[in-house]
Amino acid sequence: MTHYAIHAAFIFLVTSLWATAAESVVLPAETTLRAARSVTMSVRGTISASSPSTVRIEFTYTPGSLRIRGAHGSASSALRCPDLRIVENTITDRTNGRFVIECSDVQALTDSLLCVLDVDALKGADSVGTITPTSISINGTPASDVRLEGGKVLITDAAYGTVTTQTIVENYPNPFKESTTFTYTIGETTDVSFAVFDIYGRQYLVTEPEPRTPGTYSFTFAPPIWEFASGTFLLEMKTNNGAVFHSFVRMK
Repeated sequence: MTHYAIHAAFIFLVTSLWATAAESVVLPAETTLRAARSVTMSVRGTISASSPSTVRIEFTYTPGSLRIRGAHGSASSALRCPDLRIVENTITDRTNGRFVIECSDVQALTDSLLCVLDVDALKGADSVGTITPTSISINGTPASDVRLEGGKVLITDAAYGTVTTQTIVENYPNPFKESTTFTYTIGETTDVSFAVFDIYGRQYLVTEPEPRTPGTYSFTFAPPIWEFASGTFLLEMKTNNGAVFHSFVRMK
């Protein structure tokens, strides 16, 4: 084989390997999740970069149906950070949320596990949410020729013996400055407690369970102004049958 032929073959091999290593982020096409329950969702794909590199992946999701609570890597995944850094988790409205994660402990893998997402179902039976990867960046540069495939999250109560009614209807004012009042309904006798979290999963409030009979009630949240920053938060209402969530905004 001539020197030219060897050189051409080498270039072809390198080009082929580079083509197969193009970045990709792929979620399961369909995931079924019971209402008020959680699931760990695998994110698969290809990362061509290895440490030292910083990989950032952006997703959009439907916050009216589900909540992305966090993301994790492992020694066997492309993103090896045990808890991936949440760069952004913002909610614009019930159909538009943005979730951005980042990791600087990376290994190159092809068609393998990238990381896992912690996902909570927020709505009742037979609703549909989506999670869609929108971009992947390596060392601050968006990857080109990237394959991005999202998936549906089907939320159902089919596995329960009966479907119960428990809903946080609204809160007013929203956004709020000093206090806001949530209206909620209960369909059967149960204990009710509340907790408040920020978008990173940090808990700011938890109440003791109180008995409630079927009906409509209100819960007022008035945090100390100096301890509660502006931003998007989640109210969790727990009952004997599970939990429901409601997002709200604090603006100083």
